[in-house]
Amino acid sequence: MRIQCLILYGRARSEKAFSAWISEAAFAAGLPPKSSPDGVRKAAYRRLAQAGCSALEIMSITGHTDIREIERYCREAARKKLAVAAMTKLEVGFDIRLPNPPDELGNSEDNSLKSLLADERPET
Repeated sequence: MRIQCLILYGRARSEKAFSAWISEAAFAAGLPPKSSPDGVRKAAYRRLAQAGCSALEIMSITGHTDIREIERYCREAARKKLAVAAMTKLEVGFDIRLPNPPDELGNSEDNSLKSLLADERPET
């Protein structure tokens, strides 16, 4: 299938001219230099999936008829969200104060362990 894009005066752009036009527009929009139409399109799929759109919602925008490619973007986005959720749980786990004994434990005179040990020592 060959798609042609018309410019202001009705002349068709070649595929190469269209790619150059998209690359220039992408650069003007602040995207990395030499962004290709294919890269911009795939970035849009990725952003939609990361925003929480379902595969069917993305397909309604992109015009895809086969769900497999779009599901790949959705799986990648879900994997990243799961990784962030897992790391958040890990960070919260480190914030829990574990019942570690304070440094002064065992240094006081009323330490029951010391008294037990004292009871077991032979008298000299």
